[in-house]
Amino acid sequence: SSQYTDALGAHEKLLKYAVQTQTGWNTMIVDETVQCGRHCSLAFNAEGNPAIAYYAEQNHSGSTTLQDLKFAEYSGSAWEPETISAQGDIGHYNQLWFDNTGTAYIGSYSQSLDTIFLFYR
Repeated sequence: SSQYTDALGAHEKLLKYAVQTQTGWNTMIVDETVQCGRHCSLAFNAEGNPAIAYYAEQNHSGSTTLQDLKFAEYSGSAWEPETISAQGDIGHYNQLWFDNTGTAYIGSYSQSLDTIFLFYR
C-alpha cells in the first residue's frame, strides 16, 4: 500500500525503503509521521544497515508546515527517524555519507538562509 491510515484518514507522501527479494519487493515504512521523502540521500553504515537523510514538508493534516531536515537509520529491526534541524527551511539537496569510523555526515541546503550546512555525529 502506498498510503498510511490513522484516525485522520489515509495519508500519502510517506518515506519508504524497499529491498528486492527472490519473490518481489519487501517494503518498510521509514517515517509515517509527516509528509516527507523529497531530497532523499541513502547511505549504509558500517554494519551494512541503511540510513536516509530527507526533507519533511508538513504534518499529514497540513496544519503545520515543517520544512525540516530529518535522518532515519535502520537498527536491524526498526527505523529510527529523528529531526536534525528545524531552523528555517532546511533539508534540500541532501547528501549523506559515513566515514570509516562510522560517523554520519549530512550536507544540506537551507533555502531560507541560502546556505549549505554540514551536520555530523
